[in-house]
Amino acid sequence: MNLRENIVSQFSLLSPELQRAAEFSLQNANQLVVQSMRAFATEAGVKPATLLRLAQRLGYNGWRELKSAFIDDLGLGNDTYVSKAEKLIAKGTQPALYEEVFLAHQANLAFTQAENQHAMQQAVTLLDEAKQVYICGFRASFPIAWSLFYVYRLFSRQVSLIDGLASNIEVFTREINAEDCLLLTSFSPYSRESLDVLNAARQAGARIIA
Repeated sequence: MNLRENIVSQFSLLSPELQRAAEFSLQNANQLVVQSMRAFATEAGVKPATLLRLAQRLGYNGWRELKSAFIDDLGLGNDTYVSKAEKLIAKGTQPALYEEVFLAHQANLAFTQAENQHAMQQAVTLLDEAKQVYICGFRASFPIAWSLFYVYRLFSRQVSLIDGLASNIEVFTREINAEDCLLLTSFSPYSRESLDVLNAARQAGARIIA
């Protein structure tokens, strides 16, 4: 039984507070794996002790074990951004840290170039041919979407950022048509907002880069 099956099987037996914590954890797993227990509890609207009780109720010794289970459930192994970040943090202020960060960025860029050259060229063509480009990303993906929007805006005014502020998604999705292109940044488990925008773009016949 994997983590999600474990939570679902025990959900009805949990107290209302633990149910709220469990539901929020499932819906925001990508945030859980990179935040402290206190920070995640604040976003979930529960006390840190509630997350600890949830972990123990699910058979884990504590928050760290529960977080590790979510990391595995998301398909993140030992050689992932999470583990690499933890290793870098553990090094503290060692002089090698500065150089290692830049070396990691160089390696990531080289890997991306080698693995995605054809797909990248296709994406550039779709963006170039679009009458209007819509860029969106929510939650942990928002910084990526914002960076893409900022850079794209330097070269073209035919771009909009769907940020979801004040529930404004529908304002943009009503405008999307077959001449436009949607650039969506997201990863599994996908947010409800991302799926809503994606479905709207498909219905409009717009080109999609995701």
